[in-house]
This record gives sequence, C-alpha cells and structure tokens, in this order.
Amino acid sequence: MSDDSHHVMWCAGVKSSVGGKFGLVPGHQYSLISHINWDGMDFVQVRNPWGTGEYTGAWSDTDKTTDALKLAAFRAHVKKIENHDVTNRDGMFWMEFKDYHNYFSGTSVGYYLGDYHHTSF
Repeated sequence: MSDDSHHVMWCAGVKSSVGGKFGLVPGHQYSLISHINWDGMDFVQVRNPWGTGEYTGAWSDTDKTTDALKLAAFRAHVKKIENHDVTNRDGMFWMEFKDYHNYFSGTSVGYYLGDYHHTSF
C-alpha cells in the first residue's frame, strides 16, 4: 500500500506465536496493499511477495466459518471496488484488521525521497 507520496508500506513479519497457522509463514514479510471499511469493519489486503500461499482464516479466500451471505457480499464488494477476484491464487488476500494486528508484528513504511538515487551492480 502506498500513500499519495508513494511511501510503500509492508507487514513487518508474522509473529512467531502464530506459527504456521492460517497459512501464514512465521517471520515472513508481506506487502500491505490496501485498506477498506466495509459494514463497519476494517479490512486490509495483504500480498505474499512469493505470489503463492495465502491466509486461510476468517474472511480469507477459502473461509468456511464466516456467515456465507455476509462473506459473499464482502467478496462481491472487493471484486467491484478493489478489482480483486478471490478465486485467483495470486498470493493476495483480505483479513480483518484486528486479525492483522494479532498475527503481524507491525507495519513498516519506506519513505520515497524524490532526490534519492540508487545504483546497483
């Protein structure tokens, strides 16, 4: 996710206490793509930079525990507003912000400085 100044944000690693639960890789960092408020709840869209392997908990692409009608309405909303089809196995997934807070150790921001020049070889 980035703001209007293109500052990039990412999840600062899955907490070790989460272990391998819900498809999250312990210690692995993920990209923070988007945020929405839907039906009074805050959600974040997260992407595994490997492009594979997705969260399998509540509100995820494979969730079987959330009320089916509510989940279908949420999925229709993100497909329309965010242009994300949950059937794609692209490493991107949605989770409620409270779960994000429980599973990730923090959020980092990379500031874009217009006069910064990078050279690599």
